[in-house]
Amino acid sequence: FQQEAPKHFVLVKLDYPRDKSILTEEIVAQNEKLQTEYSIQGFPTILLMDHDGRVYGQTGYQEGGPGPYNEMLAKKRKDGEGFKAALEAAAKKQGIDRAQALDDALAELDEELVDNYHAAILEEIVALDADGKAGLKEKYGERLAKIEQARMLDAAGQKLNKLIADDMRAGKGEEALQKLDQVIAKPANPVEKQMAMFFKGMVVMDVKADAKAAIAVLEAARKLDPKSPIAERIGQVLPQLQKQIKDGGDGGN
Repeated sequence: FQQEAPKHFVLVKLDYPRDKSILTEEIVAQNEKLQTEYSIQGFPTILLMDHDGRVYGQTGYQEGGPGPYNEMLAKKRKDGEGFKAALEAAAKKQGIDRAQALDDALAELDEELVDNYHAAILEEIVALDADGKAGLKEKYGERLAKIEQARMLDAAGQKLNKLIADDMRAGKGEEALQKLDQVIAKPANPVEKQMAMFFKGMVVMDVKADAKAAIAVLEAARKLDPKSPIAERIGQVLPQLQKQIKDGGDGGN
């Protein structure tokens, strides 16, 4: 791998150790920024990009050793040629012609890659087809809104996890609840408020073992936006809590 891969790629490795104290604050901040930017959910995550950092392939660990792995990377690199060629063509165009060239570029990628890494291109396409005459605004508008909502959800979840993680590990559940209440009172956006209320419901159950109180918080959270992904998650949790009450497992008074 070390002999073959550098012939085709500039190799960049980011380390995410459990013990962050072995990294400088600058590296931790850089890694957190890139983890958010590229929606990294697990390790190892391997991203193939062009020289501008635009992703055209994603993979992870695979069995078989370096030979098959190099072959897999070569195939992904070849599959990405159409994407990179279309981007080069788009760079020479303007207006709706550029939008259509960018659309051609996205057509070379899996939808998951587009949703995870190319919201900026989608935004540009929709902006270039502002009047909708080319059909691209209609094609990507709703999809872009869902991507933006997912990004806000992810950002809110990471922020709240970081906010209460130390308190929860230290058994300071009341302190965690106070911090969540502060976010609920002054959220950055509606998504963050609903997410904070979801977190609060879970913490109430964890700290107080009070299923009735947890259900009340979660139902209030679901009412904020009944069609959101958070509301869907709440809908999965509520029956479990309701069953605990029915079975007499509610420790609340």
